Amino acid sequence: SGNIQQRTNQDRALAMLKGKFGIVEEVDGADLANKERRNALFQISGLRGKYPQFFWQKDENDIVFLGDFDWIESLNESGSLTKENVAAI
Repeated sequence: SGNIQQRTNQDRALAMLKGKFGIVEEVDGADLANKERRNALFQISGLRGKYPQFFWQKDENDIVFLGDFDWIESLNESGSLTKENVAAI
């Protein structure tokens, strides 16, 4: 099912990111307490309801959409998932 694949992709991507960067913040888009933040992130990415999505928060007011699971997996497989490459976006 799509939800199982989505969860699998989220778990795999989080494992990759935590392994590379250590600190990763998750925002549960289904949690009503996160509705405002989720909508702000959807606005930044231009993708509504597609999970997982990944962002880089450069500072409090500068959040950049990195990509989806395929993007993270592609970078990881090519050895390009580094803090330097992500920060350069």
